[in-house]
Amino acid sequence: MTVGQNSQIEQWTARLDALEAQADATRAQAAQDPQAHLGALIALGQLYQETGNAPKALTQFEEGVELAEATGDNVAAARMWGLKALALLKLGNASFAQRAFFRCLNLAKETEQTALIIDTQIHIGELHIMSGQQAKAISRFEQAYGLAMQAREQTRQMLAAGQLGDLFLSMGSMDKAVEYYATAMSQAEAMGNHRAASAFQVGIGDVLLAEGDHAQAAEQYEMALELADEQHDPRAQLRAFNGLLRTQIAVERTTLALVYGDRAVAIAREIGDDPTEIANINLLVAFLLQQEQMRKALPYLKRGLEIAVAQEDWSWQLSMLTNLGYAYYENENLDAALDAYKQALRWAEQLQDQAAVAQLQGRLGAVLADMDDPQAAAEAAQRALDLAQELGDQPLVGEQQIMLAFLHHDLGNLDQALDFCQQAVATFTATGDEVFAAKAKALLAELG
Repeated sequence: MTVGQNSQIEQWTARLDALEAQADATRAQAAQDPQAHLGALIALGQLYQETGNAPKALTQFEEGVELAEATGDNVAAARMWGLKALALLKLGNASFAQRAFFRCLNLAKETEQTALIIDTQIHIGELHIMSGQQAKAISRFEQAYGLAMQAREQTRQMLAAGQLGDLFLSMGSMDKAVEYYATAMSQAEAMGNHRAASAFQVGIGDVLLAEGDHAQAAEQYEMALELADEQHDPRAQLRAFNGLLRTQIAVERTTLALVYGDRAVAIAREIGDDPTEIANINLLVAFLLQQEQMRKALPYLKRGLEIAVAQEDWSWQLSMLTNLGYAYYENENLDAALDAYKQALRWAEQLQDQAAVAQLQGRLGAVLADMDDPQAAAEAAQRALDLAQELGDQPLVGEQQIMLAFLHHDLGNLDQALDFCQQAVATFTATGDEVFAAKAKALLAELG
């Protein structure tokens, strides 16, 4: 832990101690001065939320709801319900959060709290997106946008427009997405919010990239980067570099993809944003592996694994180790590939990801075969085949059948080799994979 992190923890602890003492003091006088206690609960709850202690934040906001309702203060009750909803959302309880947001919305409407109505409509819209209800989300965001426009709430109008841009982009409604991103960007520029303006410019670039207009997309990302550079804003720079990385991946330019990918990864590391760093690493690695640039992928994979281990993120460890094994295998470093695949297999089993287990057993079989251990390879391939059949993964079934045909041929089990080869022909014919069907038929002719 760094000196800076220790200092921040000490500051948070001191602030929490002070706010807890204040809440205790105002609690004793809550009947005489409920507003003072509500203010103390909000301050304490928000700091708990900020420091990642959502359960304690929820406790403060629930106490606030009870006090506001007991005193008939619907203005305060509306706000407390909204804060309670945010804490519930942080805890992953979307269903109860939605109920709390609706209670907040009703009270906010009764007490004519325009800003709170807009914010709550946006939060409800976000929950609709989470549950796949895009039409309902559009309705909520449009209501928020219209109300913000009427109330001349520029910041909230910008946020609602940005949400609509994101949603229409995800739905493939490109014209509407550009319309709302442009509106949001205009609002951001009018307010001097350069970070937001850069983000919405990236959004327009995303639309153009999705439409295949790579040159125009790159131009938008570059303009967003210029704006971010002027403001010395690393997060805005990060978004722009990510867009430029995705553009170069789309046009398969390895050199420039590495340039932009390196910048995105470096900035994410500088600001301590591990989730964004590993996401950019994963994006770049997938491209490098596709381009058969195994050596170039290795340092990124090692860094990605380092982050995943530090974060104790099993899913990312599985992903990085699987790709690391593949890169080592294609680079003919069989010992390293075997070790990476074995570690990945342990995580796949821990996560109960049967599809990953099947794939990894198959890959272990291929490595062991190349290490001249046909017996161990056949055992791994058989495990992969059995699981692939259970999962109904026919392409993997066919791959393992032909692998077992080769392995049993090497082991001198000619009848079994012939049987697996016939099964592979049938599987690849059924799946319509003409290339592998032809390979299986050629092997069958050789065995026959």
